[in-house]
Amino acid sequence: MGKIFYLLFILCLSLNAEIGDLSFSESQINSGNKIFSEMAAAVGDVSKINNVQTIGKIQQWFAYGSVSFNVYVTAIFPDKIKIKFQDKEYIINSGKGWRRYPKGYFENMPEKLIRFLSINLNRNLINIIKFKTKYRIVYLGSQHFQGKNCDVVLLQNENFQMKTLIDKKSHLPVQMIYKNLETDEPEVFYRNIEKYADINGIKYPVHTVTFDQNGEKICEIKLESVEFNVPVNEEEF
Repeated sequence: MGKIFYLLFILCLSLNAEIGDLSFSESQINSGNKIFSEMAAAVGDVSKINNVQTIGKIQQWFAYGSVSFNVYVTAIFPDKIKIKFQDKEYIINSGKGWRRYPKGYFENMPEKLIRFLSINLNRNLINIIKFKTKYRIVYLGSQHFQGKNCDVVLLQNENFQMKTLIDKKSHLPVQMIYKNLETDEPEVFYRNIEKYADINGIKYPVHTVTFDQNGEKICEIKLESVEFNVPVNEEEF
């Protein structure tokens, strides 16, 4: 854990320094867009994908230990998501969120929880590729990560910034460092993508591990099922 913490600490310092300077060259912007286009081609043609539904198992760590449970997610691009696990159901629509209870009544979600769960939409590869014009894309350089030689690309808009490490061989992301800018003290999360699966010609992350900015493991997710363009009643969102 010490080595992981040190690596994440260095990356966090690097991320803060690079993002702090918003003056990028035309060459960096052109290179960033070129690498992003190569990544999009490696993922596959997502232009006709309107939603994704996944079933998986999540292990979540806390100060006192960890718990494991099944999780069901339906995401409608670009800004709707429903997350169900145990007896909990959370719904986010265009930045607003509700918790639905088993008896059918709703409760507004706190802003902090909405921001945290919205990360699942903001860093979804399909969502990023489909709506790339929402982001400023900049090349930051090269970096080795888990034995891979990676290009480092920064995506940013007014709400968040994401440093993405893209394997030069596969052109697929291997790590996303997500920084939320909507809080007084920006929150940073590290998501390692351990495995992709080919789902109808689309490369989709099916095994991910997320750490906080202190190097502490937050959760590990292994997907068992991924489906695109499933029939969805949008009135439920």
